[in-house]
Amino acid sequence: MSSIARWTTPSILYKPSAVQMNTISEVILTVRQNGAVIIEKHKDDAVESEDGYRWGLSQEESAALSSGLTTVLQIDYKCFDGLRYTTRPMRVDTLNSAKNEAI
Repeated sequence: MSSIARWTTPSILYKPSAVQMNTISEVILTVRQNGAVIIEKHKDDAVESEDGYRWGLSQEESAALSSGLTTVLQIDYKCFDGLRYTTRPMRVDTLNSAKNEAI
């Protein structure tokens, strides 16, 4: 993913490589702009499959992002044994969609 368009319904997929998914007790997707948390999604907000965790954003959630700014996605997770992990931040561009409203 290299960009997110406002007012769209993008999905974000993450598959951990450090541990098996069945060892993870909590996983959190954090979406930031200018250091401020704009969206936060938890494990129960994700669809789990063999491909990983997939979070969907609603039109309203993606609309909360400001166009022209870099959006930073980062995932933190904790395992049942208490070990905690984080990912490298992924930076994506934030764009306006052709129709800047929910349709």
